[in-house]
Amino acid sequence: MRFADTTAREGRDPDVAASLSLIHADSLAASDRRTTYRSHHPADITLYAQWSCTSCCTVSFNANGGTGTMASQTANAGTALTANAFTPAAGFTFDGWATSANGTNAYANGAPYPFTANAALYARWVCKPFTVTATARRQTTGKVVVRYTSTSEVPMTTLIAKNSPYSGLTNSITRSENGGQIIVSLLDPNRLYSWTVTGTNTAGCSATSQPTTPNV
Repeated sequence: MRFADTTAREGRDPDVAASLSLIHADSLAASDRRTTYRSHHPADITLYAQWSCTSCCTVSFNANGGTGTMASQTANAGTALTANAFTPAAGFTFDGWATSANGTNAYANGAPYPFTANAALYARWVCKPFTVTATARRQTTGKVVVRYTSTSEVPMTTLIAKNSPYSGLTNSITRSENGGQIIVSLLDPNRLYSWTVTGTNTAGCSATSQPTTPNV
């Protein structure tokens, strides 16, 4: 956008040299850079005004455990924040911006921001939701096999089968697969149980299945 321009014509005397500080019109788009122009020949020259923001504020963006880069954002009035461009660590998802590394969600993705002071905003990452499902069957009168599946996008670490009503009998296994079975023994052969499976993945995120039906 041209805010102002002035046309200066040098004198026709070839021995007179004019030294001007200007921005060349043909290089303005490529580089908004002030240069010194010295001419020994008559020419029409267009001068462009240089404008700088005296009340602008800048917000920088911190990946805070994510990866990638984001340019700082500068404005002199309230406007929407730049959309998040950071990539989360495996097992996590973006949950807005905080004003400190361990802060709570202060601004949602693309939320309005006042730009009244320079600031740093930190990406917030939360566990990416996943589900665990379970089924159970009696293998013997005192033993049950609880099968599970998980939708976690990262490997599992531990899975715990727990019965209900709770009688203190559980079993925990360490396994990375998203499917498998857990065997729980020493059950009362005269009682039937419902089972849940709680799985934790390598991101430290957990999910618990719905109770199995029917009771076994």
